[in-house]
Amino acid sequence: MGGKAELFGNKAARVVLFVICTFYAVIVLYPFSIMVLSSFKSTREIFRDPYGLPTVWRFSNYVRAWQQAKFSDYFLNSILISVASVMGLLVSASMAAYVLTRYRFRGNLFLRMFFLSGLMLPVRLAIVPLFSLLRTLRLLDTQIGLILVYIASGLPFAIFLLSNFFHSIPLEIEDAARIDGCTPFQIY
Repeated sequence: MGGKAELFGNKAARVVLFVICTFYAVIVLYPFSIMVLSSFKSTREIFRDPYGLPTVWRFSNYVRAWQQAKFSDYFLNSILISVASVMGLLVSASMAAYVLTRYRFRGNLFLRMFFLSGLMLPVRLAIVPLFSLLRTLRLLDTQIGLILVYIASGLPFAIFLLSNFFHSIPLEIEDAARIDGCTPFQIY
């Protein structure tokens, strides 16, 4: 008897949870659907019937927006900055994480805690000093400045993540590489 009551209670809880989640999804998706439908309408039609379906589906609105707003330039700019930031972050964070994980030296623990403290501090605290630094280095409003900021802001988390990964690699693999004559950089 207790098993059936427990099963019924779980089923009722699932139904209530499903209803709540469905209601929340409708609340979130309704404005989004109005926005998407409005993107296919003319300006006059948006103001005349904001909640209705478009009378004519104007896919040309997307082409016109792409051309007039120069989205192709912004898209290429975003790709360039994203790829350069990720590559720079991957190289610098993996090297730092490898050294912090595999080598023991004075200050190792301090450096680990220093990088971990970067996870605890909000990025907003650094906005004014970062602005001053970029202005002094003449990197304000440049792609290089933006890439460097993205690399620096992602470094603490990337080092934390990669350090845990390097801890999971057995030391025997490195020993085998040393026996085969690899340099420390080749082992990295």
